[in-house]
Amino acid sequence: MQPRPGNPDDVHHEHEPLLTLHAALIFMLGTLTATCAGMLTLHGGASRSTALLTAGAAFAGAVMFFRSLIAASPRPREQQQLHPGDGHTGDQQAEPARQTPPRAAPRNFRSCR
Repeated sequence: MQPRPGNPDDVHHEHEPLLTLHAALIFMLGTLTATCAGMLTLHGGASRSTALLTAGAAFAGAVMFFRSLIAASPRPREQQQLHPGDGHTGDQQAEPARQTPPRAAPRNFRSCR
């Protein structure tokens, strides 16, 4: 498939993975959790539909849990931090400092009545 010239949306990336390693690990753990929950529910005497609903809920909960538990690997741009003595000449532009957003004033709930 050849991209049309001048249209950057049609660029075909042959070497990019469909899922990152982080996402694949989380989905694998979610699938394993869902399978175990569904099999235990089915073995406990519940119907197949109940076991499928239990497996789906276990998958969703496991994906949310493992996503918060397992840290994602740093992005390539974050890995390129400049350290003194690494052979950099210092002519690269420094990243601007991040500013914290201003805090909202506390609400007066008595005036809402």
